[in-house]
Amino acid sequence: MKVAIPYGAFELKRAYQRNFSIALLVAVIVYLLLISSFMFFSQIDRQKPILVKPPIILKPEDFGPPPSVTRGITPEVLRETQGKTALPSSGVPRAVPDEQVQQTSPFASQQDLANLHNPGVDLGVTSDRETLIIQMPEGYIPPSDTFIPYDEAPVLVKEVKPGYPDLARRSGVEGRIFVEAWVDKHGKVKKAQCLKERSINPDIFCEAAIQAALQNEYKPAISNKVPVPCWVTYKVDFVLR
Repeated sequence: MKVAIPYGAFELKRAYQRNFSIALLVAVIVYLLLISSFMFFSQIDRQKPILVKPPIILKPEDFGPPPSVTRGITPEVLRETQGKTALPSSGVPRAVPDEQVQQTSPFASQQDLANLHNPGVDLGVTSDRETLIIQMPEGYIPPSDTFIPYDEAPVLVKEVKPGYPDLARRSGVEGRIFVEAWVDKHGKVKKAQCLKERSINPDIFCEAAIQAALQNEYKPAISNKVPVPCWVTYKVDFVLR
């Protein structure tokens, strides 16, 4: 004969409290073990001595002689190189006998030094002061942010109005374009480009503005009484009348 054992909410609550207490105690013990282990190993690492290597002090005699400039070059190559080296014609002292010594000797002028070290720069001389004239290679166009000094700015003498794009006219779209043009020393526009970040509707009007800019003519900029090329920046308004 089987006897029924009463088992209800009271027994479940008592078992729950016992199991919860055991779990909490185990968690606290594990936490304390982890904290103790961390502090123990940290203390051990702190007590380890730090090894510092003593500095190495070298004396001047400890350094070897500097490498020779001619190391690795055969004598034949040295003789050929020395034979082909051309010295400047002025400003170089020469040993002469005592009876040929003169009180005055020529020195290199600024024009000679300019031709020797800067073949692309023309150093002109006027009656009151020296002037520096920069000669750019023919056809060379520097970046648009290059600073080019001049005394007189270029002047527009022939302006070609850009055509209004048909699509923009039918759509009623207006715009403003900023154009950068490279004007050579003859006043001709050799390159034109659009500043899209400053323009309004550049995708529609840039092409028309550039085509018109390439047909413009200028009186070139003047620097030291010599025409020089430079960049010109201007705006073009596209407005429906």
